[in-house]
Formats: sequence, C-alpha cells, structure tokens
Amino acid sequence: MLEYVHTKDCRSRFINQYFGDASAQNCGTCDVCLQRKKTPLTPAEFDAISKHIQRQLQQPKMLSELLDAMHGTPKDKAKEVLHFLQAEAIVSGDESGKLKWK
Repeated sequence: MLEYVHTKDCRSRFINQYFGDASAQNCGTCDVCLQRKKTPLTPAEFDAISKHIQRQLQQPKMLSELLDAMHGTPKDKAKEVLHFLQAEAIVSGDESGKLKWK
C-alpha cells in the first residue's frame, strides 16, 4: 500500500502490474499522469496572462466571469497568475466578491 502512495509512476499501471498485467500502459488520468502533462508557467506566459487579467478587470468580475473571458488561456495557469496577483495585493475582491485590479 505504501508503494502505491509513494509511486512516481502511473497509479493505474502500478495496480495493473501488481495484478500481473505487464503490458499495462499509463492511464493519462491519475494524479501522477496529470502532473506530468502539466507544463510549467513561463515568464512570458505569466506576463501575457497578467496583462490579459488586467484588461479583463477594467470592470470588476466574479472569478467565473474572469475565467470565461480568458479565451485560449488554460484555467489552471490563469488561476496560478491570479493567485500570485492576489498575494501581491495587485488584485483584490470587493464586498460583493468581485475581483478588481488595484
């Protein structure tokens, strides 16, 4: 059980191999496979997404509205940039829960 928890390999393949399926392939959907698919945020992407967020927040928006307006930007990357901007107090929420650029 501990090997399963600590494996750096596909969890589905791990289980299949445990039960004797030596031909098991990576599933592409477990947490390990998804983490491998995730590409890191580059400085250029950060700048582009930050500028896009700034343009979108000319008028306060709810998070869902902002993410919907970020066409072509992966939501996980937009959330990562937004989290940074909030930690730096560049973006904040108002009393209605809408996000605004300072």
